Amino acid sequence: MRFALLAVLGASLGYASLKYGGVLSSDWRLSGGLIGAGALCWSLRPREFLTPARDRLVPASLFALLTLAAAQLPPLPLDLLRILSPNRAALTASLAPLASPHTAPLSVLPAATLDHLFRIAAYVLVFVLAGWLARSFKERPFLVVLPIVLVASAEAALGLIQVYGAGPGGFARGTFPNRNHFAGMLAMTLPFLLAWALACLRRRKSRFHSPAAPAFAASVLLSLATVLLVAVVHSLSRMGFLAALFGLAIAGTAAFSGGARRRWKLWVPVAAVAVSVVAFALLPTGALIARFGDLAATEDISADTRAQIWRDTFSLIRAYPLFGCGLGAYESALLQFKTAAPMFTVDYAHNDYLQIIAELGLPAALLLALIAGRLLIGTAAALRREDSNCLAAGCLGALAAILLHSFVDFNLYIPANALLLSWIAGISSSFDTRLP
Repeated sequence: MRFALLAVLGASLGYASLKYGGVLSSDWRLSGGLIGAGALCWSLRPREFLTPARDRLVPASLFALLTLAAAQLPPLPLDLLRILSPNRAALTASLAPLASPHTAPLSVLPAATLDHLFRIAAYVLVFVLAGWLARSFKERPFLVVLPIVLVASAEAALGLIQVYGAGPGGFARGTFPNRNHFAGMLAMTLPFLLAWALACLRRRKSRFHSPAAPAFAASVLLSLATVLLVAVVHSLSRMGFLAALFGLAIAGTAAFSGGARRRWKLWVPVAAVAVSVVAFALLPTGALIARFGDLAATEDISADTRAQIWRDTFSLIRAYPLFGCGLGAYESALLQFKTAAPMFTVDYAHNDYLQIIAELGLPAALLLALIAGRLLIGTAAALRREDSNCLAAGCLGALAAILLHSFVDFNLYIPANALLLSWIAGISSSFDTRLP
């Protein structure tokens, strides 16, 4: 059962990645269908297979989040709408010369909200299933990330083929339409490869087993990590490169601190910072250095335009503070406040945090912050346990990488990357944080 479920989730992630990150609803449907089928089969298993999560706070918060998102869809009387979302009510009232609506939903674009609500439901299912798989693979903890490693390795290999096959000026993006989202997936995977290699080297030595096997496994994993890091460098994604180094530094610090003697614990983060600085100085290619030298521009928008989009987004948040403008309704709702790039469509805020607040409102954003904080604290606590130290370190590094990258990009609105984050968060929810 568990191996079949792991394969189904891996197929869902792989297909979403293959189809340009799953950004088109028509491409995402198969991945979502696979997740739903896997969840249905899992729920029909005997009760002994349905091991409950130890932490009730995160599941309750996720249910509350889904409820708040679903509350954006039902039509509400205008009098109630004026109380809950005055700006939405004003928009509805402005249609009076053309029609006389007596009800309207909180969402500015209900069709898009419904589509995104189904996506979030799929991510929650992945969170639950990944948590159960992590608990069921306690004897071989890194098996739960094997599909992630395989998909990311295939993307990295394709990216390097694109670079070395395209000649001068080529860059890696795999099957993603945007290099930054390609780098985002690899940055979330890199910490697991480092942590897995360390776990192999830490296996208890026995005179009945050769030490060559763990060393060979670690060398293979570190070689894969090198391939992924080189692919990130050749993606020419500045924040992707920084996020990858940050995630590796966090994972390395967490893993080494867990196994180090007390007198060495202080020097582990210092060494991680030093290695990261050296890597930042030596690894970038000439093309990536040139992109760092031109910080005022990106491949799509200038830094000034990005800042202006953020200011417009703040205006949108002030207009819809409690319940947001609706999941997926950012582009439509922003038109009322849009001053940036007047000749172009602005469909993303290029900052996941701002866009989530704009679409879901402040209460839902606080719920998400509560979930993220609880998972980070629980995963950090799991570092104290020898049986989960390395996997917890990988999760911390992956979460740190995407949290940093999301400040200047919209990785969480790319289904493949959001699915991957849900998978990692599910693993983080599985740790027993009680001291042995």
